[in-house]
Amino acid sequence: MGPRSKRHSVSAKSSPAAKPSSASSTASTSPAPSSSPTPSASASASASASASAASSGDLTPPLNILFPTYPDGATYNWTQTDSTVTVSTRVVPNLMRSDIVLKVDSEGNLTLKIGKERHPRIRGRLFMFPPKPSRSSATTTAAAVDDNNNSNDDDAASDATASPPASPPPPSHGITFQLKDLPPIVPDQPNPYRVLILRIPKPDGTAWPHIFRSGVNNNPREMDPHSLYLFASGLHDLLPAPASTTDAAPAPTSALAMMEEAGRAGSIAAQLKLAAWYELGHREPGTLGIPVAKDAEASLRWHQLAAVAGNAEACYIVMTAHATGTHGVASGVSFRHAMEWVRKCIECGHGEHIMAVEQRALFIAVTFRAGLMMMEGGKGLGDPDPVMAALFWDMAAKLGHAQSCWNLGIFHLNGFGIPVDVRRGVELVRAGIRAAPELGMPPQLEGLNDADLDALVDVAEEIEQGGDPVHIDSVVTKVKLGTCFAIL
Repeated sequence: MGPRSKRHSVSAKSSPAAKPSSASSTASTSPAPSSSPTPSASASASASASASAASSGDLTPPLNILFPTYPDGATYNWTQTDSTVTVSTRVVPNLMRSDIVLKVDSEGNLTLKIGKERHPRIRGRLFMFPPKPSRSSATTTAAAVDDNNNSNDDDAASDATASPPASPPPPSHGITFQLKDLPPIVPDQPNPYRVLILRIPKPDGTAWPHIFRSGVNNNPREMDPHSLYLFASGLHDLLPAPASTTDAAPAPTSALAMMEEAGRAGSIAAQLKLAAWYELGHREPGTLGIPVAKDAEASLRWHQLAAVAGNAEACYIVMTAHATGTHGVASGVSFRHAMEWVRKCIECGHGEHIMAVEQRALFIAVTFRAGLMMMEGGKGLGDPDPVMAALFWDMAAKLGHAQSCWNLGIFHLNGFGIPVDVRRGVELVRAGIRAAPELGMPPQLEGLNDADLDALVDVAEEIEQGGDPVHIDSVVTKVKLGTCFAIL
């Protein structure tokens, strides 16, 4: 009997509707995996192009990444103490300090521009602003404001030999930043990012609800997309939408409009939030505060935007929609399309080694599901491919996923896609049952106890040493007969 495809581990989601992204439903989600932060068009045009590519049925939708982001879709993270607001954002490893430009004017309008990115990474009007300097505005580069705590910067030498400025640098209002290397996520593999840390002094100990109180010129929409997302989330939290039984979208429409604008402008976190809202809808029990009616197709559209923007978890959810034919996908059930999204998902996670560490649960879910599709075959994939199924399940089994261990154990016992290895097969089956006792003994091994399993390994290795092929069913029969004779 072959591996089971019906007993899904709790780690593996069976459909986009089964469990909305934890990040999506809590204003956070998975790493944005770009090696280049340079967008190819304006934010709104990029989002429109991404939506078109994602919904066109292309097997290889292009990634369209505005900026490197965190696994939850955030462009930046921030914390605060009584005296300082600290902002951190990912940057590519080869970024030079001279490519970082910070602009702060006397009204507290802050803009952070990085490298050749066409749009500001961070932009808005600070929630509170330190005392004004004597000059009306400030434009600084890293050379002017870096706090010089990173002696390992690869461009430090070029900065040291640069010509001195013709005049003293303009005031930075006490705002400084630091470019730091990050330790490897996995040994012998460089971290795909560095981090830029921005420190903003607070005029007093007041807690800030957000970094910005508005956009530049007091226009909330003149913020960077992620800040607009945070602003919209805060507004929605203050004015939660009531549950509704009508078809009209409940209040607050202004928060919803800002959230949608942030999503269209390229905020992955906003796209994931909107996808979760449309997945659940305001009519579902326990969804008080969701300002939209349930709409599975709209949910998928927002997930597609997040997926082509480089979010690994969104790729997984789009993959699952194609694998199950749900959420109005034009192709219906298509394992062929789904497997392309598997590839994109792992690509967005920076490859199997980094993703397995940084997004362990998601990596297990996508590799387990991929193994199921490859083993089943059809639906655009052709014949079942046990070799590829074994490859994917091996990735998940190495992380202790019970069902993958169990399935891969059966493959080793029978030689499905891999050579027969009874010892390894027994080890994996035992590991799977230890992690999830409800899996039980595979039908081929039913009735055997631990001592019998040890005997099974010994008998198989004796047969192998004799030069004969090992057939698990005949080995099991010999063990059972040996047990019977021992009893007699």
